[in-house]
Amino acid sequence: MAANISFIVFNKNYSSFIEALSDSFERNGFYNDENVNFIMFDDGSDDDSVDKFLSIAKKYSNVKFVQLNERGFKRQIKSGGQLDALEYAFNKEYEYLNEYVHFFDCDDSIKDIYDYHKISGDVCFSKLNYISKNGNIGIKEIERKVNDNSYLWPTITATSGLTVSKNWFYSNIELILDRDERFAEVWFDSRINILAKLNCESAYVDNTINRFVHEQGDSSNKSPLRHLTTQVQTMGYMLKHLKREKFKITPRALFLISSYYFWKAYVHIK
Repeated sequence: MAANISFIVFNKNYSSFIEALSDSFERNGFYNDENVNFIMFDDGSDDDSVDKFLSIAKKYSNVKFVQLNERGFKRQIKSGGQLDALEYAFNKEYEYLNEYVHFFDCDDSIKDIYDYHKISGDVCFSKLNYISKNGNIGIKEIERKVNDNSYLWPTITATSGLTVSKNWFYSNIELILDRDERFAEVWFDSRINILAKLNCESAYVDNTINRFVHEQGDSSNKSPLRHLTTQVQTMGYMLKHLKREKFKITPRALFLISSYYFWKAYVHIK
């Protein structure tokens, strides 16, 4: 069982969600728990996120706030902010981090009571409770276990559903923070889910995370070409870092790869 846990929070212009996330931490008594600490990252928000984080850090002794970039900082690839935050946390704050680390996008929160003593293994997966602006959508169970065949989409859960042991993460840090431009669209949660297949002891727990579905964070708004790009790059990442026997190329994967290159050629001609 886990003796202690750290929460790493990622934020970019999600000020309106910070209160719900912070309230869920407070409701669970984590701000007063000597076995819990936090690092909250902001990546150049234009809203008042920084003020809210500074207020939380001032109020609670087990909270650290790190402003990665100044207000208005822009990135071409949004996931770069997560990778920079993780590089900072595991290289500059390694001793501060506890035995286990749970990652949170700032627009998510803990649904009910979160028992960190259930956490075990190298990578642990929580359930996700999807909520839209029109109300609750429902809890999404883990669809695919780590030991299942790897298809084009490796994601088992989103960022906020992931908890890892500090030692496992650090032993895989070069793979997780792979800055190869060919994988620029491979998000952090996908990388963890992919690498969890490499000699990883995984666990699935009843802790449930609220995942808010909203326009600002809705990946379905991406263009068809970007969707294809993400899938092709994800498969490239899998081919590079997974053992071949753990990876399976399906007819659907081949179709999508062909569609990707056809689309790119068509757009280029146009």
